[in-house]
Amino acid sequence: MANPGEVKVYGMPASANAAGPTILAMESGAGGPEMCNLMAGEHMKPEFLAINPYHQIPSLVDGDLKIGESSAILRYLARAYSPKVYPADDLKECARIDFAMDAFSNVYKGHMKTVYITLGFASAAEGVDQAAENKAYIEQADMWLTNHVGSKTFVGGDMPNLADYKAVPFLFSAIQPANKAVIGLEMSAKVVAYVEAFCTKVGAAAFLSSAGGYSLKEYAASKMPAGEAAPAFDEAADLKKKQEDAARKAEEAAAAEEARNKKAQELEASGKKVSGGMHKFDSSEVDIHGGDSTADDLMDAFGF
Repeated sequence: MANPGEVKVYGMPASANAAGPTILAMESGAGGPEMCNLMAGEHMKPEFLAINPYHQIPSLVDGDLKIGESSAILRYLARAYSPKVYPADDLKECARIDFAMDAFSNVYKGHMKTVYITLGFASAAEGVDQAAENKAYIEQADMWLTNHVGSKTFVGGDMPNLADYKAVPFLFSAIQPANKAVIGLEMSAKVVAYVEAFCTKVGAAAFLSSAGGYSLKEYAASKMPAGEAAPAFDEAADLKKKQEDAARKAEEAAAAEEARNKKAQELEASGKKVSGGMHKFDSSEVDIHGGDSTADDLMDAFGF
């Protein structure tokens, strides 16, 4: 490995495939983006082919390591610099993450037939029903979220894991206003909420919105039809939302702490040990015969 901060992820900011690894490299402090201008043919130059003989982005250089492929780069960065997003010692959790990452290929198939058309990376086939393609893409994206995120905020729960870093750049590009203006695509509210939650939680996700005019957001805005403009960014409203979210989370944390303290006081009053180790289980703590105890109550009862 190179020293933290020296990892280079070669790509273009408008590439969703490159954006995920780039954001993880930046968020973990491992390194950051290195421009490879495909339009200028830089991916075909000998120096780049020495990094990735398949002349594709993203590609990564970390010391003497040179690799390509988005998912391979993501897994390497996680293991080397951010194990919390891909806990290698938890085989089952890694399997669930891998499942979500690989299953996203079903969403990507629709992405190529919709968002790539908006961005100019692909052309609509003659005679294709674009509305039907849009509908199929929306359904696949929603299905992926239902199966892998469910009622959680992220695939990783309260915090993003590697699958979220993989998926979000694609869905971020899908919610850009140009898609509705160009092909009539408008993603579901659950997709929007998922992407916004990631962008709020991960500071380096700002790379999706601002990269010297070449970010996914900036590039998509350049595809708006003549005479139309993307909705202006309301900085004040965005700041207010972030402040409200932070205040809400603080209130929730305070309420949870108050509840824990109250529980501890009740247990102390009854003579049960609540600190310095697990207290002895007492069946009176949990009514298992038709009571209203929850899983959290059971965990509390066992001292976890």
